[in-house]
Amino acid sequence: MVKHMQRHIINCEKISRGWGRMLLEDNVLVEDLERQSEGAQALRSMAQQLQAKVYPHYSKDERDALDRSFARAMHERGAEFGMFDHTAWKNFFDLLHLPWSPPSSSELSTTLLSSCYNDVMLDVARALRESPAVTLGVDGATNVLSRSLSNVIAHDPRPWFVEYLRADLKKESEPEVTKKVEISITRMHTYLDRPVVFAFVSDSCNLMRAVHKSLQDNNSVAFAYGCGAHALNNFCEGIVKNPGVKAFVRNAVYLSKIVKNTGLLNKTISTSCKSQETDDRGCDRCDERKGGAQH
Repeated sequence: MVKHMQRHIINCEKISRGWGRMLLEDNVLVEDLERQSEGAQALRSMAQQLQAKVYPHYSKDERDALDRSFARAMHERGAEFGMFDHTAWKNFFDLLHLPWSPPSSSELSTTLLSSCYNDVMLDVARALRESPAVTLGVDGATNVLSRSLSNVIAHDPRPWFVEYLRADLKKESEPEVTKKVEISITRMHTYLDRPVVFAFVSDSCNLMRAVHKSLQDNNSVAFAYGCGAHALNNFCEGIVKNPGVKAFVRNAVYLSKIVKNTGLLNKTISTSCKSQETDDRGCDRCDERKGGAQH
């Protein structure tokens, strides 16, 4: 643009020749215009860079990624969904002048919750695909609706939650529970694109012991076994029914109750004595004060 103006000044008939020669000889106006133009461009470029640094622009995909990362952190730490809805937090983020704000509690509990669940299940699939073999565990649970469910856990040996097994172990028969477990194993193999389950573990109640045998007979798993803690609990419940053990346990419980009650009695007497001693001292001080006043 500056060169075009210079050419126009030289060739335009309406401009005084002396003025034109002065411009050409001294080049004052041309250099000044060039300097101003370059300075303006540099300032504009610096302003754009500062604007990009201070107020960065996020695309929709970038904002979505920020929301998912924020939600993942909230869910993994077990934070309250509405924690950042508080006015104090909103004021804090306003001071940062960010082009992004934390998602609301409704988003964290709906769309972003589903997104986090999918991300976690992808992590589970990735870990189980890398594992040479997996032990599938089933453990009973009760949901908030008081319905009997079982958690299906894949061990590599790290525990990974896979799904809920809707089976009422108190009402359903062994064939029904066995079929549900086999369907769960098949579904897991389909999801991972290869058979990985080689063993099965659960508690040791009568129903699940029968399920263990059926799974091995059907070659659904290489072997099945029960929970050691549950087996020990069953052993303890059974052994106390032995007459000799039962008498010993009854005497031990009786003695422990006596010791406990004796301790409580001693503590009560000690507390009462301390209280009585305090009262006696108070009475003695009162008598001393009365005697001093009479004297």
